[in-house]
Amino acid sequence: MTRWAIIGDFSHPNYLGGAARHVYDLAREFRRRGIECCLATRRPDGFYGLGIKDKFWEQLKAEGRLAEFGKTEMMLPWRYWKTVRGADVVNVHHPIMGFWGGLLAKAMGKALIYNFHGPLCEEYRAKGGRNFLVIWMYRWLQNLLLRLADAIWVHSDYMRGLCCRLCQSCGGKIRQLPGYVDVRRYHPTRKDARRSIRQRLGWREDGSFILTCRRLTPRTGVLELARMWPETVQRLAKPATLVICGRGELEPEIRRAAGEGVKVMGYVEEELLPDVYRACDMCLLPSRELEGFGLVVLEGFACGLPVLVSSLSGGAAEFVRTINPAWIYDTDDPRDLARAINGVLAAQNDGLTERGLVDVATAHDLSRLADAYLELADVLPKK
Repeated sequence: MTRWAIIGDFSHPNYLGGAARHVYDLAREFRRRGIECCLATRRPDGFYGLGIKDKFWEQLKAEGRLAEFGKTEMMLPWRYWKTVRGADVVNVHHPIMGFWGGLLAKAMGKALIYNFHGPLCEEYRAKGGRNFLVIWMYRWLQNLLLRLADAIWVHSDYMRGLCCRLCQSCGGKIRQLPGYVDVRRYHPTRKDARRSIRQRLGWREDGSFILTCRRLTPRTGVLELARMWPETVQRLAKPATLVICGRGELEPEIRRAAGEGVKVMGYVEEELLPDVYRACDMCLLPSRELEGFGLVVLEGFACGLPVLVSSLSGGAAEFVRTINPAWIYDTDDPRDLARAINGVLAAQNDGLTERGLVDVATAHDLSRLADAYLELADVLPKK
């Protein structure tokens, strides 16, 4: 059986974010199937660092299958030796730790797969980074990994385009992975149970609740959404409260911008998050750039909730367009956002919509992602 090494700068439970969750969920699913797998990642640090207790994480540590690096350690090539040497396939998810992991993999004759989650130099710019040397270094590192990789995996045509723009000669190596959701954690609830969940959460407002669950950083568009919510809510056919979950450098500014009808919860514990989804009537993804897919879209669908996405949300808009194009709204237009919300509210009692969304999510269960990994790895060049 193929042995895997997964190297990601970020992984749950050390960090927030869709890519971090992807790394963790993949390792956990491989473990469930009895596939040999080890993992290397960073210790928690900064705005998005969590460091929460996790049973699976502790099992990996106890078995010697988890390597956690500090900022200095991740620059030392020999720290990756143990992770890479026992693997047949090395799967890297970020270009910084992936640099040494990828070089070692190629030197040792391992198959190298690079999951492209986005252009690092553009993510740096989106956060306000302006240092030319940092931009050049990020671009060079990522371009090198793209060239070294035997295969490059993305979640959308949108991300494929960004990848090809970064490395024009790499298009032939790119394959598309399905988005995924863990339907064992995310599933719908009865309408009467929804009311009891709201009571437990202390939500007393009348009307509908609309959830946006994102990292609170410039590219995700949550600040702009909070600012345009007062004008949006005036145009709604029914009262509605915007619920914002997440953590990030913009949280203080978002709290200041949040007026009446906006509830900022901050970071929500993993155990509570599925109930927060179930307490709401729909989800909203306001991303402005660099959205490869949007894990929250399928999490919302799995709970039976329609998900509205901005026209600039990249891979998320690409996917939602195949479900219901009316759920895509013009990013900076509160009138169009109100139009999309009113459309969902008008069809709120349509049980067929809920069942259909759950079916979509079930077709993208985590097990299907693992299947795709194994199928795509089978056609890699033999070493």
